[in-house]
Amino acid sequence: MSRLSNRVAIITGAGRGIGHGIALGYAREGADLLLVSRTAAEIATTAEEIHALGRRAVAVTADVCDAGEVQRAVERALEAFGHIDVLVNAAGIPMVAPSTELPLEDWQRALDTNLTGTFLCCQAAGRVMVAQGRGAIVNISSLVALQGFTQRAACASTRSRRG
Repeated sequence: MSRLSNRVAIITGAGRGIGHGIALGYAREGADLLLVSRTAAEIATTAEEIHALGRRAVAVTADVCDAGEVQRAVERALEAFGHIDVLVNAAGIPMVAPSTELPLEDWQRALDTNLTGTFLCCQAAGRVMVAQGRGAIVNISSLVALQGFTQRAACASTRSRRG
C-alpha cells in the first residue's frame, strides 16, 4: 500500500515546476489530486500524466489571487472526491528584477500570488479541514527567503513562510 492511498490533495501551481513535480510525486504515492493552475494547457497535461499513473486527477484552471476561483476549486475537490486531506501551496511568481527598476505592478503581482494566494487557499481548504477534524497544509517556500540573491527582493519578501 502506498503512503498516500485514499488521500486527496489539492496542489496549486501544478502546471509546471515544483508544483508539477509534487503532483506527480503525490500521485506515485497513491493520492488523488485536484490540480490548480492559471494555465489550462499545462494543467491538462499534468492531469494526463497522473491518469497514466492510475490515479484520479481533476484539473481546475484558477488564479489563486481570486477568492471566488479558489473557493470554486475547493468545492470542485469536494464534489469529485468528498474530502480534502492535503493542500500544497506551490503556486508562486519568482519576479526577477533589480529593486530600483521593479515596476509597482510587478511587486503587487508577486504579493498577490505568493502571499494573498497562499492565504486564500489556506483559508478555503482550512475551513474544510477544520470541519473534517483533520488535514494538512504544506506551504512551499524559496531559498531566496533564507539567503540573499540579487534582483529577488519581491520573491524574498513574499516566500518566507514560517508558521
